Amino acid sequence: MSPVESSTTTTTTTTIMIDNEKFRDMIAIWLINCQHPFLMAEDPELVEIFKYLNPEIKPVKADAIKNTIMKLYKEGKRELKVDFTITL
Repeated sequence: MSPVESSTTTTTTTTIMIDNEKFRDMIAIWLINCQHPFLMAEDPELVEIFKYLNPEIKPVKADAIKNTIMKLYKEGKRELKVDFTITL
């Protein structure tokens, strides 16, 4: 095909079901690892990217991120206590 010819491409869109809890956990871990503020999760451009990738996605609020981080912290703390108990 020459550079002036055009080709048409057909794409199909498949919506994948999202586990919202897993999505929140992933966002929380990303924010902590990159030292971003919790409000970054509500950034309109980031939300737009998520919506582009999956229109069914539910945006994550900063308060939900805070709660998720506290949950992950408590789970990690509990696991450490178990690990220390086993090693002693």
